[in-house]
Amino acid sequence: MRNEARSILQNEIVDVENLKFGEVVKEWMVVKKNQVKESVFCNYEQKIRYYFKDFFFDKPIIYFRRYDFNAYVNYLKKRLSDKTVKDIVSLLKQIFKYIEVKYDINFKLSLIKSPTVYQRKIDVFTEREKNRIKTYCLNSSQEKDIGVLIALFSGIRIGELCGLKWGDIDFENKSINIKRTIQRIYEIEKGTRVVETLPKTATSLRIIPLSNILYTKLKPLSKKHKKEDYILSGGKKIVEPQAYRYTYKNILKNSKVKHKKFHTLRHTFATNCIKVGMDPKSLSEVLGHSNVDITLNLYVHPSFETKKKFINKL
Repeated sequence: MRNEARSILQNEIVDVENLKFGEVVKEWMVVKKNQVKESVFCNYEQKIRYYFKDFFFDKPIIYFRRYDFNAYVNYLKKRLSDKTVKDIVSLLKQIFKYIEVKYDINFKLSLIKSPTVYQRKIDVFTEREKNRIKTYCLNSSQEKDIGVLIALFSGIRIGELCGLKWGDIDFENKSINIKRTIQRIYEIEKGTRVVETLPKTATSLRIIPLSNILYTKLKPLSKKHKKEDYILSGGKKIVEPQAYRYTYKNILKNSKVKHKKFHTLRHTFATNCIKVGMDPKSLSEVLGHSNVDITLNLYVHPSFETKKKFINKL
């Protein structure tokens, strides 16, 4: 007798014995394409092609009822970073969860052990380095250099900066409206292309107070541009993140500051906000974090002396 199962989602009898994992993945991808951003979907496609296709596609889904997923995880750990392995395992679990629900099969996914990814200590610019970068950008005759100044005093991500238009700056209310991001995505059949999308998460759609230093620098420049012009190019042309990282690298070189990742500007902004007394909830909203715990774990670290002071009060 054939091994058959009832599809809960479609209420039909399916020959599970001959149903291949690759077929179900294609089903899952059709469903998922309408649920996630294009860039996320392209990332899924890449991982599926590189890490699942040769291993699993020709296997029937019932094969995985007794499959040792942790052996596969250990195989990946020998070749990839813990963060990459964790992302791959998360995707694999998503797909098998879909199969569990649709075909009423229990794969015991809770037994799959993802690697633990420890939070690295964030890198920030020193006060001296920050002042050098600020001074260079304020005195630069190149308008595109103001992008680094904006990032340093608003904490926006590089993709959000590349998508920023002059019309997003509200000088009357002194605010910056973050409503889009620019990124280069990879499509398996078409290669790479630049896309303009909504920011990273729903909470990334936000309004950030415009600091006095940015207001003073940007207000006169805004009179030379149309509202629909991108700030980094001064026109309709999009400057993508990879290209702007080259500009950023030159700014650090000219400022005589040792190179650090562009994201260091965001870390520096956030760390300085905490130093001057901003509460974590407000900072979380300014940064566009999905929850305040991310902000607390990244930026709120009392010093040993602070802990010692409170303990001595006991």
